[in-house]
Amino acid sequence: MAVMRVGVLVVTLLAVAPAEAGRGGRRLKEFPAPAASFEDAAGSLAPFLDALRASDYGVADHPVRISFIGDSVTADDHIVERLRALLGARFGHGGPGFVHPIGLAMSANHGVRRWGGKGWRAIGIANPPPPDRMFGFGGAYAETKSGGTLTFKPLDEARSADVYYLEQPGGGDLDVTVDGKRHATIHTRGDGKRAGFARIDADQPIRTLTLRARGRTRVFGVDLEGERGVVVDNLGVKNATAKAWNKIRRDHWAKQIEHRAPDLVVMLIGTNEAGWLSGRSLGDYREVMDTLLAPVRAAGAPCLVIAPLDQVDFTRPKLPQRRSIEPMVAAQRAAAETAGCAFWDAYAWMGGPRASLTWRKRRWMSNDFAHPTAAGSRRIADALARGIVNAYYASR
Repeated sequence: MAVMRVGVLVVTLLAVAPAEAGRGGRRLKEFPAPAASFEDAAGSLAPFLDALRASDYGVADHPVRISFIGDSVTADDHIVERLRALLGARFGHGGPGFVHPIGLAMSANHGVRRWGGKGWRAIGIANPPPPDRMFGFGGAYAETKSGGTLTFKPLDEARSADVYYLEQPGGGDLDVTVDGKRHATIHTRGDGKRAGFARIDADQPIRTLTLRARGRTRVFGVDLEGERGVVVDNLGVKNATAKAWNKIRRDHWAKQIEHRAPDLVVMLIGTNEAGWLSGRSLGDYREVMDTLLAPVRAAGAPCLVIAPLDQVDFTRPKLPQRRSIEPMVAAQRAAAETAGCAFWDAYAWMGGPRASLTWRKRRWMSNDFAHPTAAGSRRIADALARGIVNAYYASR
């Protein structure tokens, strides 16, 4: 297999003015880590790097969009928030990005505060799916039959809001209020079930966005963006697996991906299934990954697959490595190559077999040897950000 390895230049990522370093002008503390090295024989990263360049040169018509799909490793937002801050320090902060309609106890986004009133029922892909399998872009939705209120307060600057919802027979209305002023009404009824979108532009940064539902309404989420810079969507869902992400109806999800138009889809998945995959289910894992990547590629989105992190089995004597890890890494690499996605072997990067033991000693991994601590998450994000910036300069 012909492999192009990107990330050979040494670049100081945080050589930026203190006023630009982080939210509120605080300089970001550096956590040295070897840069990610990407396998990209198909050149999947090239359009993404071109988008970064267009933004850098001031000729882009929208922020550079990175959509990060994952499980509980990313759901707490430690990796994604750090990546958002680092790339924002270099290319500009583009806003919170896509956020779920309610916190849902399944995915965080530290760039926005959000809350919902009574009457909402929240569902994510880790739950049993609805019969129509019409989850949102982020693998979740909030639904009400009688009405209710959803409120979003961006902490990072946002000049636009794009509401994702389900158009359906008998659908209700969504009254949109921006900073206390009535802005528009979104009618969600239609002759069939399909993803609907309504964009709200503002002359000033949006301080508060409120959606008040009247009647039966399903909301998938809201995309909150600025005019330039980098946006990183956190689509991590607690307890999710690759198989759970496949619960979403593929054409429905592909339409939402196409509408979001991410410049890069990043996928870090495998933490949960590593504990139980074996035998036939492990043999079928490659097909599961192929199925998961298909809607992403059908929507034309460039993609990067990140290998699962190492795990040892803490329930067994001598803490052996989980037998599923290396076959999962191989399956994800093969699926990425077939789909034309780039691949980062984070398993090898962190040290290979039983590296989670070393990470635990250094307080980069939690006691379950599966979930990185906040410090470990920063290390992963730093490596990924450095790899991206190195690839950017190498492409120039």
